[in-house]
Amino acid sequence: MKKKSLSVLLSLCLSLVFLFALAVPAFAAEGFAGGKGTAGNPWHIRTISQLQEVKNHLDGHFVLDKDLDLSSVRNWAPIGSYENEFTGTFDGNDHQITNLTIKAPQLLGGGLFGFIADGSVTNLRLKNISVSGVMFAGGLAGMAEDSTVENIRLTGNNTLSGIMYVGGVLGAAENMTVKNVSAKAKLKLYGVAVISQAAGVVCGGAEGADFVNCKATGGSIRFTAMN
Repeated sequence: MKKKSLSVLLSLCLSLVFLFALAVPAFAAEGFAGGKGTAGNPWHIRTISQLQEVKNHLDGHFVLDKDLDLSSVRNWAPIGSYENEFTGTFDGNDHQITNLTIKAPQLLGGGLFGFIADGSVTNLRLKNISVSGVMFAGGLAGMAEDSTVENIRLTGNNTLSGIMYVGGVLGAAENMTVKNVSAKAKLKLYGVAVISQAAGVVCGGAEGADFVNCKATGGSIRFTAMN
């Protein structure tokens, strides 16, 4: 009787394990902390590696569950590029990302995000950002177009430099509204006569963009000519 009961119990356990394996949602395979990457059920981010994984799902939907310190990442690779923009949504959930560093002299589009198109980044705080040597440089994104950028704060010690469109939060913005954004940053623009240039504490340059309740809370812009 006991042997039969044990056999039944083992069979039941194996069945439960099998059913659990089938029931594991897609996010486990993707490495996120929860969710399914949809607008109604976004992927949850709680670690640096999960934040980096966003680069492999540029049209997904995400929410940040905790503050992240990127000081262990020596040279951050931006999310989205000129060829493959970020087109999803990223809700910072009023959390903070600190100590992002980018050192790439020939990079086009430097920031937490490289290029955002038809996407959305909201409710995010950034602090102590360093981006150097790029075209289109911004703490949040190098370039954003036809997108939503709202409720973004850049505080702390932030330094950004480049030869074209350098901004504290956005390097450049096109055909969009930037709302409730504040920034403090020191900017360095290196002069090259053959290209157009622009720099700004909130946004480096804009075309067809509206700025609503945006302000620079401190910082400077320094221009250095390159022979």
